[in-house]
Amino acid sequence: MGLDSQHAYLNAEGEEVRWVFRGLHDLRETDDPEPVHGAEVYSRFDSQPATDLVTSRAQLSVFGR
Repeated sequence: MGLDSQHAYLNAEGEEVRWVFRGLHDLRETDDPEPVHGAEVYSRFDSQPATDLVTSRAQLSVFGR
């Protein structure tokens, strides 16, 4: 899903803005019994390098970190 969400556009100043999926910082289950496919349940804007934010699969909360 992350890779499918990548895109680019021009902002109001004519500068290219790119959304690029680099990996997951965390993954948790929701309390919603019927989540809607593709619904955003959490997001975060950060200026840190992606390599500082992406964690390994073993460290994701959903897998018992």
